[in-house]
Amino acid sequence: MEKYIIVTLLKGPAKRMQEGLLREISEKFGVALGISQDPPAHITLKQPFETDDITYMMSFLEDFCATLEAFTYEIEGFDHFDDEVIFMDVVDQDGPLRDVYDELISEIRDMKKIKMGPIDGIGHFHATVARHDIAEKFDEIWEFVSSKEISFEQTFDNISILKLDNGKWKLVQEVKIKKRK
Repeated sequence: MEKYIIVTLLKGPAKRMQEGLLREISEKFGVALGISQDPPAHITLKQPFETDDITYMMSFLEDFCATLEAFTYEIEGFDHFDDEVIFMDVVDQDGPLRDVYDELISEIRDMKKIKMGPIDGIGHFHATVARHDIAEKFDEIWEFVSSKEISFEQTFDNISILKLDNGKWKLVQEVKIKKRK
């Protein structure tokens, strides 16, 4: 069985900021779990799952994305989950991203081959900049990121599959979503 995750990849300035902060925080504060799996900048849509055949999911995402049109959403400021995860925050948690997410999770839930994770269906959209080994340095890291002002308009134009390969997340498939006419 191989491990996969379904995400939307960040692009442009939001991608550069998120990936830069992962590395900067890791180096400055000596925390490594945020970058240890070398994740591309993303927002998670389906928590990690295992399967021995990803082709059916690839086909499903092609069909699913064919029904969508690209839209924009805002990433602004930072937030955190307790002292475990610090992230760039998506502003409108109940906007069009939630609608696509709810439909995607509903359809995946019906797939017999996919196990749902404990937070699938209730996720908070975010792009992680530090995670898991940060508790002892949380206050310092939080002060560091809180001093930065960020605001990005991001286009939701893909749903992608990443695979955990030798401890690193690698892109398997990026399904493009058509732009509005």
